Amino acid sequence: PGWAHAVVGVLAASSFYIYLTHGVPVHMMVYQAHVTNLPVVVGAALAIGVLTWLAVQRMSQATAHRKPVDI
Repeated sequence: PGWAHAVVGVLAASSFYIYLTHGVPVHMMVYQAHVTNLPVVVGAALAIGVLTWLAVQRMSQATAHRKPVDI
């Protein structure tokens, strides 16, 4: 289905950022908040990684038209 293709596409595109950021929510939820529900922890880690990817994409698009600074 189309929605599954879209979900897999977003997760694939953001996988590097999921990898980079997953440690923070997992540590905070498991060791600080003592959350033992695995789907909640994984969902939070995925959401933070995808949101980080979206933020980087938007910043990249917003600054793409700028000229490089000569030093």
